Amino acid sequence: MAGNKMLEERMRLVTPHTYNALTQLVMALAGAANNLGKKTWFGRDKGVIAYEKLIDKLRHTVTAMTLDGLIQPVTPTPEVIDKIVDSLDFFSQAHPNWQDAYHFASYFFIEERDNAIAILQRMR
Repeated sequence: MAGNKMLEERMRLVTPHTYNALTQLVMALAGAANNLGKKTWFGRDKGVIAYEKLIDKLRHTVTAMTLDGLIQPVTPTPEVIDKIVDSLDFFSQAHPNWQDAYHFASYFFIEERDNAIAILQRMR
């Protein structure tokens, strides 16, 4: 599946920090989706490692969105979640190949919205 180059360029020009952060967040979402329930050879939980990376990239994304003016430091957390979901939706139109990441994002930000809000509130 080919993405929409025009949308990609628009995101890169209008919200460059958010675009770069979303690139990393989508990869972290895919990693979390793929590593749930897996263990390393030495018994470490790969899901925990992927989840910690996801939280780090989420923090980076919120900072980038603030730098690009998409949200303010005083924006209520539920609105921040909505902005992240909207940005991921727009990003998915430019980069549709990360379906596992987008499905996990839907689960994380929509189905488990209360948990996502609690996580963001702790990091802000």
